[in-house]
Amino acid sequence: MINQLPLSEDSKLKARNAFLIATLIAIAHFLTVLHYLYVGWTSGTWQFLALAAISFVLGVMSGIGALLSRRGQPALGIILVMGALAVSYPPIAILITGLGSVLGPTLMVVGPMSAVQILPQRLNRKIITAVTIISGLATLLLDVFGSEARPALVGYFIPLLAVSVILILAYYVGRQMWISGRLRNRIIVLMIIVLSPMLIFYSYLNVKAQQQDLEQSLLDRAKAAAITGATSIGTSLEDAIANGQLTTEDVFDQNYINFFEFDPANYPELTDDPDVYDKYHTAYDTYTDEHWQKLFDSYLT
Repeated sequence: MINQLPLSEDSKLKARNAFLIATLIAIAHFLTVLHYLYVGWTSGTWQFLALAAISFVLGVMSGIGALLSRRGQPALGIILVMGALAVSYPPIAILITGLGSVLGPTLMVVGPMSAVQILPQRLNRKIITAVTIISGLATLLLDVFGSEARPALVGYFIPLLAVSVILILAYYVGRQMWISGRLRNRIIVLMIIVLSPMLIFYSYLNVKAQQQDLEQSLLDRAKAAAITGATSIGTSLEDAIANGQLTTEDVFDQNYINFFEFDPANYPELTDDPDVYDKYHTAYDTYTDEHWQKLFDSYLT
């Protein structure tokens, strides 16, 4: 039997950090699965359901990376996790507006930090650093210049989750990199310190802009529906006059005939003017009650 050589303290530290990074990323993606499922189910948007499936796969792969790190293979675990993120994040940016602006910078921070701290070989560090930076930048650009027809990222959950991951890793892993005293590591830590507030601020502005765009879109749709509805009502009255169902005098009738007089004695809890509860009818309301209800229902459904 061949006895396995004990790990050095540096190797143990790398394994612990790799396990922390992979586990944190796995938890973050499993949390996003719940968020995407909820948004996709309530909004009926297939893009969020697709994101839920992708996030679940990324969570599983990150979990495998954590397991490999736990078993003494931190380099393989981190390469698996970062490779999966680098491959999947750019296509994700095509699905949802605003998501790439969060995931891209996050990957550009977490990728190099993980590579420098965990990977022992310089070539592997350079490759993973370059791949994650390029992928993160591509994710960001695909989001910025992507189609405006994409559904928008909803709420602050995803940006806050991304910032939380960066801050936790910056505290546990970044602190160790700073203590190491190496200039390269301290430069990366300083980059994290600078980029983290920028990511927070940009995520806030991005989500705020999306909310304003969504509100404007809803207002535009409501305005268009109101114009279309008014046109349909006008056409309905014109057709009724042409068919002899109504006359022009009926349409502009202002002779309000009372058919229900409110008795305040029966409703002592109501202190308003009793006249506001009286009901009246005109020469045209029988026609409108019969023909306009379907029109109203078509706009409410």
